[in-house]
Amino acid sequence: MSTSLTHLLGTALPIVQAPMAGVQGSALALAVCQAGGLGSLPAAALSPDALRAELTLMAAQSQGRPWNVNFFAHVPPVPDAAREAAWRASLAPCYAEYGIDPASIAAGPGRSPFSDEMADLVEPFRPPVVSFHFGLPSPQLLARVRAWGAKVLSSATTVEEALWLQAQGVDAIIAQGLEAGGHRGFFLTRDLSTQMDTFALLPQIVQAVKLPVIAAGGIVNAPSVAAAFALGAAGAQAGTAYLLCPEATTSPVHRAALQSEAARHTALTTLFTGGAARGIVNRAMHELGALDNQAPAFPLATSAIAPLRAAAERAGRGDFTPLWSGQNASACRAVSAAEVTRSLAKGAPTNTRTTRTTSITAIAQALATAHRTGTAWQPTGGWPELNTADAYAIQAAVAAELGWFPDGPRAWKVGGTEDINAAPLPEVRPSPAASHVTWVLPAGQDEVLIEAELAFRLASAPVAPNATDALACLGTVCVSVELIGTRLANGLSAPANWKLADQGVHAGLLIGEEQPGARFTAFTPADWQAQACHIRVQGADGTVAVHESRGSHPAILAGLHPLGTLPWLARHAEAQAAVQATTQTLAHSGGLNAGDLVTTGAWLVVKVRRGDVVDVGFEGLPDVRLHIA
Repeated sequence: MSTSLTHLLGTALPIVQAPMAGVQGSALALAVCQAGGLGSLPAAALSPDALRAELTLMAAQSQGRPWNVNFFAHVPPVPDAAREAAWRASLAPCYAEYGIDPASIAAGPGRSPFSDEMADLVEPFRPPVVSFHFGLPSPQLLARVRAWGAKVLSSATTVEEALWLQAQGVDAIIAQGLEAGGHRGFFLTRDLSTQMDTFALLPQIVQAVKLPVIAAGGIVNAPSVAAAFALGAAGAQAGTAYLLCPEATTSPVHRAALQSEAARHTALTTLFTGGAARGIVNRAMHELGALDNQAPAFPLATSAIAPLRAAAERAGRGDFTPLWSGQNASACRAVSAAEVTRSLAKGAPTNTRTTRTTSITAIAQALATAHRTGTAWQPTGGWPELNTADAYAIQAAVAAELGWFPDGPRAWKVGGTEDINAAPLPEVRPSPAASHVTWVLPAGQDEVLIEAELAFRLASAPVAPNATDALACLGTVCVSVELIGTRLANGLSAPANWKLADQGVHAGLLIGEEQPGARFTAFTPADWQAQACHIRVQGADGTVAVHESRGSHPAILAGLHPLGTLPWLARHAEAQAAVQATTQTLAHSGGLNAGDLVTTGAWLVVKVRRGDVVDVGFEGLPDVRLHIA
């Protein structure tokens, strides 16, 4: 059974980039995310510090787009001293050739399965998607992942494995065919005779389960994606197609092999890790035996052969390098990951992507009606797929439908979007000094996201198109609170881009008492790093939770001024006014003006519920209080 993968994951495109340890980091995953696919970060071979650094980049630079982090779920084998000795003895002639002392090589697994320690490290980042290879972790660990709100994917190489994964409650299944490069994900059996080609395995799994199925193996171009969808796939996963991308960390010898005639000959081998994996046939596989060798169980073979790989690569040779590749590397090109992603997506059926001609207007009209009537709304026949541009276009169309901003927007949101229609906020409510503001949630919605922000009132209009004096134009500063609720029946569990589209209906900006802004506009980077923010939530039952942060705005974390994109906003607002007469976009008043309010974006984000009393504050500014009703 095939259901919408983009609905499940919140991506614009039904394309998944396969996690590939050793040949990629966050750069490739982020590039795929930005192109509309699901970028994947491989974690199994990373140290805790390296994993934390990569997760920090994913969380900070994904810009709200879904992303995946992948772990191994294998059961570590018991080390076998006799087998390790036999393995090293078989490598002895190679050690002698490169002058390597076997006694200097420490034993070690090289790959670690998902564990409580890994979960502790990952939990603060709350990845939107978590995938596993070699089955699943323990039920207790899987429950922790689910508690983060993550969607769970895992690979199946047989129908039996797919049924087992469905019984454990995964959200989607990756049908890994025999053509796929890298490690076989099998976990119920190690019998290679059970392994099938993708287009034999895929339809059998689709027929057997009631979950979205993602085709993997031999997916290299639009025609192979189209073939997968024709056999019932809900999405397609590609790995080899990305290996020559500039964002990948594929080694020079690996890149050379992929572009040579040698790439036509791949085979499964256990030489490099102890686990069966597909790669381009090289000297080690010829001389030591791709499968008929002394390698210990996965992943214990890694440490003994690693020094040979390093020595050969220093000489410019891939003789002992795991040259992972699928059986079809013919479409592997040295182009950007975004280009690969978009090219693959051309093979997906058009009904997996939004058509902008009529759906945007119809969706905007329905959401506007929901806003007027105070009722929740959900599209009939399932959620059409939206990309980020569509979502922003719907925001603008909703605002136009409701007649907001006839004289220009009341507030602007600084951000890195390409479409200025994403920038205006629909509503601003001043917070009374002596009482709180009550915010009423729509019918059927019991929770809302609260974003703590700073807002600056412009004392004068920035000069366009250069807008070099933008920061000097800031007049007053205040605490601001953006509410990210929803008029959608599925609430905050709706697909990500649907929630983004619905911000034109529900997003509101609550501002506190304004103070002179000179102190903030003169802040140094160190001052911004020290700026404290808090959200205090008192529940209907009297319980109190306090969330605090210091210098946590993404711009600050990147070493930038939190209003550093204000000149961009001024230029684009001015440019938008020039094309207003020939477009159906949101009416503007000719760019930024004196008196406009500009927000920094979120410093802290907290989910609150109906009945909560919330206080939001920044050091040095009066708090804002609101009641969620």
